[in-house]
Amino acid sequence: MTLRSSRLPVGLLCYVAALVVAALGTVVVALGHRSPPSWTTAGVTLVLVLSARCPVATVGIGRQRQMILCADFGLVLCGHLLPTADAVLAVALAAVVTELVDHRHVPEKAVFNAAQAVVCSAVALGLLHLAGLSGTAHAVAAGAAALLASAVEGPLVLVAMLLADSQRPPLGRALARSARLELAEVVSAAAGVPVAVACRTMPALLWWTAAATAALMVVLVDRHRWMTSASSLRDTLEEVTDIGSSPSLEDARRRLLGVLQRTTSVEDIDLRPDPPSAGELAYAVAAPAGPPLWLVARSRPQRLHTPTYDEHVRPLLSAAARGMENLRLSQALADQARQDGLTGVANRQVFTDTATRMAAAATAGGPGFTVVYVDLDQFKPVNDQHGHAAGDAVLRHVGQRLAAAARQGDLVARLGGDEFAVLLADADTVEAAGELSARLHASLVTHPVQVDGVRVPIRASVGYGVFPLHGASLAEVLDHADRSMYRRKRGVRSG
Repeated sequence: MTLRSSRLPVGLLCYVAALVVAALGTVVVALGHRSPPSWTTAGVTLVLVLSARCPVATVGIGRQRQMILCADFGLVLCGHLLPTADAVLAVALAAVVTELVDHRHVPEKAVFNAAQAVVCSAVALGLLHLAGLSGTAHAVAAGAAALLASAVEGPLVLVAMLLADSQRPPLGRALARSARLELAEVVSAAAGVPVAVACRTMPALLWWTAAATAALMVVLVDRHRWMTSASSLRDTLEEVTDIGSSPSLEDARRRLLGVLQRTTSVEDIDLRPDPPSAGELAYAVAAPAGPPLWLVARSRPQRLHTPTYDEHVRPLLSAAARGMENLRLSQALADQARQDGLTGVANRQVFTDTATRMAAAATAGGPGFTVVYVDLDQFKPVNDQHGHAAGDAVLRHVGQRLAAAARQGDLVARLGGDEFAVLLADADTVEAAGELSARLHASLVTHPVQVDGVRVPIRASVGYGVFPLHGASLAEVLDHADRSMYRRKRGVRSG
């Protein structure tokens, strides 16, 4: 269970406090009834501490993963070989030692885990005492008591996690599911029964059992660390690979930074055009065209250049770079589908779709807008006299000048040939439309274009239509803008 160190909900604080009071009260009562120290007590406590450090499996409780330990094995020996008070004290000592080792940096979690272990075990050991059995039957009952303690821990942990999120504790099925026993727990308790019976007959076997448990602990802890590391890397790789679905490179960078800060010692992530300097861990993010960007990880100083850092971060950074390359490619393809290939402004399809959406919004009560048509005059002689490359250069300049003169939120598009259009957002009066279209026209014709050292003047005719002033439908407004533009073109020709 994860307990945050500040601003814990009041309900959780009260719940943990109640468990701690119950555990302390149990220990005080046990101290009043304890037996003199013995080698058996020491041996059983050692086995209990070692078995509580043997991870055999993990299980989901709520949103988290809970580790399954061999503690049932040690609790069977504890319940069968020791008087009840001594058994409770052995459990308390083992819980404190285990939590000091595992969660010394998270005291809230250590206190909760130790308290709930003492309370659950005390309840189970008390019932075992009340059963009044002896011999093999008592050992079997000790196994059942150990499983009961494990079953009670699940609901206690689930309630704490829900209170940590300020949720009401569940009733019925949710608690029942959290109390279910895992196969590893049953096997651990079952293995403890014959060992407990044998240790009562041959006390020296208890120390061999402690030695065997220590060896098993070393093997299981190493296995658990390897499996946890592999599982964590797999889950993190899945998260990192998914950043290719981000809407933008910056969003992908932020998502990657969040993942790496949570799972590694990475402090910051740069996505930059400059190559990495010596000692920086980086991967190139190739572009469909042009130079690559560099994905650079910066670590906290104390973890930089360590084998663990490289081992953890390198595959994640490589996967992220590949995901960002896919994102750049998909963005480039999307841009190509939306842009005019020659001028870089929007194409006819984007113009049509945008105008349709704006018309629908205006019809529903939103602001009106203006459609400006721009058609170049005497453009054919430019191609004939200077070549098509010069004509293309003029078209590119027209697109650039219109984009520079347009306001933020306006859309500039090339409809084809030497025809352009501009959608002026929130311009729903003749005055605004006339002023803005005049500014667009002036941006084109004020200065000639330099093409291969030759000054080529730009001449253009501009017309506009205002929605809904010049038509109740988009088609009517487009037709009005077209006719307005051609009236001006005829005026230029006749002039």
